[in-house]
Amino acid sequence: MDEATQTIQLRLDYLMEKIEQEKASTGSSQTAFDLQTAGVNAILGGTGQWCDFMKLVAAGNASHLARLIPSDGSQVDENKQKARAYLVANATCGTGTYKKLKQTVSGILDY
Repeated sequence: MDEATQTIQLRLDYLMEKIEQEKASTGSSQTAFDLQTAGVNAILGGTGQWCDFMKLVAAGNASHLARLIPSDGSQVDENKQKARAYLVANATCGTGTYKKLKQTVSGILDY
């Protein structure tokens, strides 16, 4: 999948699929661990760690990163703000509940 052109929702689908494949292959998931660690750091650490987490999700797509941080002017959109918060919070759950990564996020951040 071309990470630079996919939507944020498709990127989350990809991450969840990758976690599932890693779990099936090794019994654990480095991707889930990385997201969980970055999510906890984003919540507790401040702006720099928030950006680091969102970079994992954006995967090199500058417009997605601008929407996720947000530096695109969408910080006034209450629904997008809630979706960003849920995205970070959902990631902290790790391997056990990775299928909830998109919960209360799906599609909201793509437009």
